[in-house]
Amino acid sequence: MMYDVLMLTLIQRIYQISERFLPIRGRYRAMQALVRPFLGTQNRVCSLFRTSARIWADPADAIERAVLLTGVWEKRETDFFDSMLKPGMNVMDIGAHAGIHSMRFGYLVGRSGVVYSFEPNPDAAARFRKNTELNPHLNIRLTESALGSQAGSANIFVASRNKIGCMLKGQAEVSEASGESVAAVLVPVVTLDSMWREFGQPRIDFIKIDVEGYEYHVLKGGLELLASCRPVICFEHSEVYARMSGIGWSDIARTLNHVGYAIFDMNGNEVTESFTFSSGANVDLIARPV
Repeated sequence: MMYDVLMLTLIQRIYQISERFLPIRGRYRAMQALVRPFLGTQNRVCSLFRTSARIWADPADAIERAVLLTGVWEKRETDFFDSMLKPGMNVMDIGAHAGIHSMRFGYLVGRSGVVYSFEPNPDAAARFRKNTELNPHLNIRLTESALGSQAGSANIFVASRNKIGCMLKGQAEVSEASGESVAAVLVPVVTLDSMWREFGQPRIDFIKIDVEGYEYHVLKGGLELLASCRPVICFEHSEVYARMSGIGWSDIARTLNHVGYAIFDMNGNEVTESFTFSSGANVDLIARPV
């Protein structure tokens, strides 16, 4: 295992150096071709770039293969996380997947901070727990539930090709129409406010949300927390996915504006309620208290 970690750290370092000479697609393809024989098909342990945190990564999974090669997933967002999070902060990772961001958050906030992670997919949560076992020094707490505007239960949809991902019903229907096998998994739903109270109402400094179009429902269930703690929120928005869950951008913007937040893109440009998103685009946004 240690040999793998050292080799993958070297590969990641070569990739970072290549940023000076090659465009992003060119260098990623070149690195894939170079290291594919080494990666093989077995899960491997690798370090996350600029941290001592480690994860198990599957070379067959697109997200985890990117982490194997580069040490990060979503580099621009990762750079933002690294600039935002400080020792002693309390953070929430909503839609934590297998814990790539949660492990980084745990490293950044240190033992004096806490990461509260939420992941409803049982297979993803199992991978998450394996990753926490690699990082016993990190203060990370996993809740295996979905978050919504009210407590109850709901189906998530999981594709046969990616059992640690989640889809909306509309996404699942598209996948099934193309011939892919999709399974419905019934999971518990809790509200952000109820979990915050269960945790003892700690100060929350930062929230990351990536829930495939359900961010409005997560926010509606956490208005007490937002009003009390005023955390910075980083969330992914897709107008297509949001409409599949029955809402649109204006609903999300109004909800955040009502509790005293302004919303910005990753370049610092304000995004208002009337903004029109490109069809099919996934956009990372930052909500800050004002």
